[in-house]
Amino acid sequence: MSRLACPHCGHKENRAREYMPTEDAHRRQRQCLGCDKRFWTEERIIPLNEPQPSLHKYRKQFAKKKPTVSTYTAIHNALFKGEDR
Repeated sequence: MSRLACPHCGHKENRAREYMPTEDAHRRQRQCLGCDKRFWTEERIIPLNEPQPSLHKYRKQFAKKKPTVSTYTAIHNALFKGEDR
């Protein structure tokens, strides 16, 4: 089950009913478990070595280290919250 909200009723639980691979994406038809209506989602395939769009509208290379450093920083800040550094 997925945690995507239904665009019709906002219910958080739905089920993938149909899967359709395309050239550059995967499309799934989902059915809401709240209202039984169906909707499509699309998952794009982006190679890691391809430049990714950023918030500043220019592209930069994906840095494999960045998620690790960000996670470490978040954990460090959570553990030492309120202490003088």
